[in-house]
Amino acid sequence: MVKGSNPLEASLNQTAVGVAFVHQSVEYLLNDYLPKIQRCLEQLTDEQIWWRPNSQTNSIGNLVLHLSGNARQWIVCGLGDQPDHRNRSLEFEPVRNYSSNPVT
Repeated sequence: MVKGSNPLEASLNQTAVGVAFVHQSVEYLLNDYLPKIQRCLEQLTDEQIWWRPNSQTNSIGNLVLHLSGNARQWIVCGLGDQPDHRNRSLEFEPVRNYSSNPVT
């Protein structure tokens, strides 16, 4: 805090910066990052999205599910004060039924 500044004013400035950060982050996520991810996924088949070279690695689909779960947990639930129902371990399970693909 700047010497001689009003604590309420400093708190309001921090709040304004936080709100601006969240709004800019949402803008990037929805209008920049998400369309790029969608365009990339549209180039792949379901089999390519869920392909794993071995059982110790993650597929593209697993990484997208994990990114989505992480964003939801921290943004929607954390900042948005919504309940968190994330099951993180399921984000890394192999998908065998492509017809119910949760990514595409």
